Amino acid sequence: MLFTYISIAYGLLTAPLKEELEVLPGSGTVIAVLPKSSSAERTQLLGTEIEQLVVEAKKLRMELNDVLAAVSKHWQRLGGAGENPSGYQINR
Repeated sequence: MLFTYISIAYGLLTAPLKEELEVLPGSGTVIAVLPKSSSAERTQLLGTEIEQLVVEAKKLRMELNDVLAAVSKHWQRLGGAGENPSGYQINR
């Protein structure tokens, strides 16, 4: 594979966690392949942000379905698939 200095620098700058970098003796530092994680583990990574969203929504006295609908709409606007893997029923 051919890598330019710019692509290598970009990769190193966008790897926010040290765990994403792997040092290979004789080969150098590379972006590591992240291990598979469970849905619960991935959700836990967003714990603080989810709590902030819920707290702000409660301050605004929003209903759960309104918050879920807003998140779903934003997800789709950013190119997310239309699936609903959580099984929540969103009343619009």
